[in-house]
Amino acid sequence: YHSSVERYNVAADVWTAVAPMRNRRSLAGAAVVEGVLYAVGGYDGSDFLSSVERYDAVADAWTAVAPMHSKRRGAGVASMLSATQGGPLTLRELRKAGCSAAEVSSTRVCSAVELRAAGFTVVELRAAG
Repeated sequence: YHSSVERYNVAADVWTAVAPMRNRRSLAGAAVVEGVLYAVGGYDGSDFLSSVERYDAVADAWTAVAPMHSKRRGAGVASMLSATQGGPLTLRELRKAGCSAAEVSSTRVCSAVELRAAGFTVVELRAAG
């Protein structure tokens, strides 16, 4: 369970430590929305998390934002749809998906996900142009 975060510079092929997250987490989901990094959910060693944090690269600081409606670990997160999927150890919880506005100021529960599966990947697809 870590709060440490590193940033990768592709051009220099170098990893650099940045400010630690506010909460220690493992199995957190992460996505970049409009140039801002978000860490969602996870597990802190004793409980699953619903908390969401955003990283401000200019200030090198993490800020707490509105939590998700459900605690999740291993969430898949995509910035285009701003949807999260994942949950505690029970497959029953995997039916729940969370949606948030692009600015991630609030969350709401989306319609149920028909496919129930653990260990998946979320990919953002954008049309060229």
